[in-house]
Amino acid sequence: MNGVYHNQSFLTAAEEVGLVWPDGAERVKGKGFPNPVLSDAARKRHAPDLLALEEIIPLVLPHLELPSTSRAGRTDRLSMSCSCTPPRKFRIGRTVAAQGPIICGVCGEPFKAE
Repeated sequence: MNGVYHNQSFLTAAEEVGLVWPDGAERVKGKGFPNPVLSDAARKRHAPDLLALEEIIPLVLPHLELPSTSRAGRTDRLSMSCSCTPPRKFRIGRTVAAQGPIICGVCGEPFKAE
C-alpha cells in the first residue's frame, strides 16, 4: 500500500458498490483514490432511496444525539520542550514522562511539560 489507504484495492471495493473514479481525475499523490463519485447507473438504481433519504433526514436529524467529540479511551499526551532557541519539542505519554527526566542532547537541560 506504500502508506496509501485509498489504494487500488479501495477503488476496486468502491466500484463494487457503484462508485467510480471520475474520468480525467488523477490519483492524488500520497492519498491514492480518496474521492470516488456515485456512477450514473448507481444514481438511477438508487434514485428512490436517495429521494426518500432527502425527505426523511431533515425530520430525523433534530432528534439524533451526536456522539461526544471527546477523545475517550485515548491517553492525553504531554507536549515537552527544552531550553534551546528555538526549543526542541515532542509529545509523550504521561506514564513514560513520569519515569524520569529526559535530557536534551543539545542544551543539556531537561525537557519540561508545556
